[in-house]
Amino acid sequence: MFLPSNFWSNLPQVELQKDDTHVWYISLQASTHDLSYFSQLLNEEEKKRAAKFHFEKHRIHFTVARAVMRILLGKYLNKEAREVQFYYQERGKPYVQELIHFNISHSGDRALFAVNKNYELGVDIEFMRDNVSCEQIATRYFSQTEIIELAKTTNKKLAFFRGWSRKEAYIKAIGDGLTMPLASFYVPLMATENLSIHHNDPRTWGLWNLEVGENYTGAIVVQTLNTNIRKYTYDG
Repeated sequence: MFLPSNFWSNLPQVELQKDDTHVWYISLQASTHDLSYFSQLLNEEEKKRAAKFHFEKHRIHFTVARAVMRILLGKYLNKEAREVQFYYQERGKPYVQELIHFNISHSGDRALFAVNKNYELGVDIEFMRDNVSCEQIATRYFSQTEIIELAKTTNKKLAFFRGWSRKEAYIKAIGDGLTMPLASFYVPLMATENLSIHHNDPRTWGLWNLEVGENYTGAIVVQTLNTNIRKYTYDG
């Protein structure tokens, strides 16, 4: 699935209502022409970050994801993509000075970008690889309840990656990165509705499952239980 550059450059203005959370489903595939267009949107620091990737596909994925994030934020902020200025929290979570919250995640050749006006959020997408020792990794990083749940589940790969994406979305939402032990809180592994996080944080966090295509799983966490999740995709 290609996302030609003229789609993004001609994207109509998007309206973000106060109770909405928009989730964009993005392909990171790009033609040579489109990659050149996306590269021109990055600042020097972002170009240096892209150049550090050893594999070309990872450089391309980073470039497309970063450029599309700029384009989308520009649309929401009524700015040109190059004018968007990023700042970073202590543990690396990006933000802008305008009153808007956003987050991005990419895995494989796809990405998720989420944005709203009022609440902190985190989003995660995972490509469900076959060569992963699900139970072995879960023993190290999952809570005891999740380990037991995984052991009882028939589709262990799906359960593992759903759990992982939900945990990643949560720690990205709270801004703690990997400094917060993944085993210190619980998320359901297989449920897709009425999801909740069991944690010691006094704040309220809503968790939603995101259907993001075959061999992928995704999740979003928002600092409220009352937001309208609106999904946007481009299917060519």
